[in-house]
Amino acid sequence: MDYRTERARELLMREVMRIIKEEVKDHRIPEFLTFVDAKVSKDLQYVKFFISVLGGKEEGKLAAVALNSAAGFMRAKLKPRVKFRYIPVLSFEYDETFERADRINQVLKKIENERKDSGEQKPVSGTNPDGEDPRKEKKDDGDKN
Repeated sequence: MDYRTERARELLMREVMRIIKEEVKDHRIPEFLTFVDAKVSKDLQYVKFFISVLGGKEEGKLAAVALNSAAGFMRAKLKPRVKFRYIPVLSFEYDETFERADRINQVLKKIENERKDSGEQKPVSGTNPDGEDPRKEKKDDGDKN
């Protein structure tokens, strides 16, 4: 992402969040809403915000629907706040990254606990199951041609 797009992304994230907190009155939007990321098109005509909410998947998807329905209102409120030639079209999508990471961590902990219970020893990082370091060269007594 070039410097111009990155600056626009940061400005849009900051101003849209202010508009949501101060001016959007929708009961479907939770108080604890955060922007995980935003993707801005190179021509600054479109921006997609990835959101996360305290709660769960259903609350997040409901908040994304509410924000998408208020996108036109937010776009109008954004006009006097930013000095762009065109005010970008706003869209919102619930980001499931944290939930996926949590599920992966739970599976890894479960596997680790099962290994502890069965007495299976975990190989040391960087070694093969025999305990040898595969990065070390094996000495070969034969002639090299």
